Amino acid sequence: PMLKVWHDRFVRVEHELSPLGWSTVLMALAKLQLFLPERVESAFLEHFKETRAKYNPQTLTNVFWAVSALRALRAAADDEADGDDEVADASKEDEFSAEVIELFKQRPYDFSSRELATLMGTFARNGAKLAPETQLEWQRGFEMQAVRCTPREMDLALSGMAQLGVRAEESLADVLAERFVAMTPTEGDSAWRLATLTRVLSAFACVVDDIRDARFAPFVKCWKSRARGVFEEMHEGHARDKQRESVDMVLSAAQLDPLWVP
Repeated sequence: PMLKVWHDRFVRVEHELSPLGWSTVLMALAKLQLFLPERVESAFLEHFKETRAKYNPQTLTNVFWAVSALRALRAAADDEADGDDEVADASKEDEFSAEVIELFKQRPYDFSSRELATLMGTFARNGAKLAPETQLEWQRGFEMQAVRCTPREMDLALSGMAQLGVRAEESLADVLAERFVAMTPTEGDSAWRLATLTRVLSAFACVVDDIRDARFAPFVKCWKSRARGVFEEMHEGHARDKQRESVDMVLSAAQLDPLWVP
C-alpha cells in the first residue's frame, strides 16, 4: 500500500524532477530492490533524452547503475515475458547504454574513481561492447584517479574489465599494482575479505599479459600477505575450506606458487 501511495504521488510530480531528483529516486528503488514500473522507466528515459546535457558525472553514473540494476531485477522476476518483449527491452537498454557512453566520451576525465569503477561494473553487467577508443579513455581516466581508488573500486573496475575482455594498458596495470601495495590498513584492510582479494587477483591476471612479470612481484607478494592474514583470522569450517579451495584455483590458473607454503 505504501508503494502504491508513493507511485500515485510520484506520477503527479515526475515532470518536475531534476537530474538529481531522478538519480535519488532510481537509486533508492534499486537499493531497496523494488520493482520499477515500466511507466516510470519510460518517463525517466523521456526526461533523460531531453535533459541529458544537464547530467553531471555523478548523476549520470547513478542513474545508469540504478536503471541497469532495476532492469536486472525485473528480468529475473518476469519469467512469463515472451521473446518479443525481451528483444524490445534489450534494444531499449542498448540505446540508453549508447547515450551514456556518448556522454562519458565528452568528458572522460571528469569522473571520479568511484564513478569510473561503477561505469565499468555496469557495462560488464549489461554485456556492453565498448569501442577500443572508449576503453582507452576509460583507462586513462581511471589511471588518473587510481591514487584515490578504494578496495571496492579496484575490485569492481578489474572484475568489469576482465568480464568484458578489456586488456589493461601497461601504464594502468603498473599504477593499479602500485596502488594495491600502497593501500594501508587504515584504508580498509578489513574490507579485503578473502573473496574480494581473490577476485582482484583473478581479474588482474586476466587483464595483464603475464602476472608473473617481475614488475608485478611486489603486488603478488602484498596480495599473498593480505590474503594469508585474512585467512588466519577466519574460523575453521566448511566455508573456510571452500574459500581456501577458491584461492588455490585462482593461484593455479595464474600459474603462481601456492599461498599455503612457509
